[in-house]
Amino acid sequence: MRKWALGVGVLALLLAGAFAGETYYVSFEGDDAGSGSKEKPWKTLQAAVEKLKAGDTLVVMPMPAPPKVDEVDLILLGDNKKPGAQVVPTAYKGAVLKKGGEQGAPITIRAADKHKVAVGGGGEYGFCFQGSECQHVRVEGFEIFAVNRGVLVDGGAGFIEVSDCDIRGCRMGVKVGAGTDCAFRRLKIHDNKYGMHLGDKGKNKPDRMLVEDCEARNNHNKTKSAGSPIGKDNTDGFCCELGEATGIVFRRCFASGSQDSGFDIKPEDAVLENCIAGGGCKQGFKLWRGAKLVNCLSYGNGAREIQLAGIGKRGVELVNCTFVAKGNVLEADGPVKVLNCILVGKVSHSEKGSSEWSLAGPLEEDFNLLSGGADSIKKGQHSLTGEPKLVDPAKGDYHLQAGSPAIDTGTAAGAPKTDLDGKARPQGKGVDIGAYER
Repeated sequence: MRKWALGVGVLALLLAGAFAGETYYVSFEGDDAGSGSKEKPWKTLQAAVEKLKAGDTLVVMPMPAPPKVDEVDLILLGDNKKPGAQVVPTAYKGAVLKKGGEQGAPITIRAADKHKVAVGGGGEYGFCFQGSECQHVRVEGFEIFAVNRGVLVDGGAGFIEVSDCDIRGCRMGVKVGAGTDCAFRRLKIHDNKYGMHLGDKGKNKPDRMLVEDCEARNNHNKTKSAGSPIGKDNTDGFCCELGEATGIVFRRCFASGSQDSGFDIKPEDAVLENCIAGGGCKQGFKLWRGAKLVNCLSYGNGAREIQLAGIGKRGVELVNCTFVAKGNVLEADGPVKVLNCILVGKVSHSEKGSSEWSLAGPLEEDFNLLSGGADSIKKGQHSLTGEPKLVDPAKGDYHLQAGSPAIDTGTAAGAPKTDLDGKARPQGKGVDIGAYER
């Protein structure tokens, strides 16, 4: 079992924050010439962030009367004069930060009332962290909408943490170009064209990225969103484009409704733990080199649940996962290790690699439950075939029923200590096969 650890940089980001600086305020009724105090707040985000120093906190006050906006039929600024068109709400314009705080003394920018302080409504960015001097910044609790990029990290910025934000109606929800040591937590990234996009092909390497408890829903080309249109249909929920990126970790993330993949991950050492591709995507997981999936679930996606290029030296590892398809459950090309997994559906494979997505290279599988055509890859002496007896797949419940052949028939060697729900493993005489422990 491959060992991995968070980068020192991300760990430092999580532990930083003891140094107390000043607290300042921004309000629609403020004045950028003011002191930034609660009594005399600043007016604009851009003017405010340019005055912050290491350890400072900026509290952004809500708009006087936040209107409700239909998330599907969002009308952008240029269309507001049409008869009957919905008006984009008053919101703060975005901000570009070129300087930040210090280790132990980050700059914090937070909404006074979570998800009730809006940033965007037109323009290039919600929040942009640009350049190598922009380090150690936290952004918390905003609604970011209708801009080209909701959040952008680029130019060598690092130690950026964005949490508890609702990001919608953008060309791209979150984009990291050249950046390091970033953490994204509890983000709702929905109804954009792209969801979260880390890195670019052949350039802009993102290293040590931690993505936890985030959702990417309905990110596709059909969305009315800000910025120039995307020419191709391969819009993903979560994507890490550059294969050379290191330290990429997704934990407890959910993706659905993507025009292409729920998760499209290229780095060889990426780790995805307790992640779900919950339907409506072309494919749930698309892995290109040697990622590892632990306690992951994929179901209800169009072409396939998991697609593995596996062109790296390490290959792809699937441990205690559940993949259930009406058609193709797995297509693979390259070395693959499958342990303690439930696979239901057809598998495209050819030992000689005669097709683009076919199993060419070593397949190591054991202690799996294979059904609906997946039994064609059975090699391990401990693997089983037959109906897995799941609770209610039609309603999205992929837990094990009593009497399932997956109960107690997995191996403890290499199995995670908890399941997809966080329940301790094992619960019975042995480890259960699949993402859930009964």
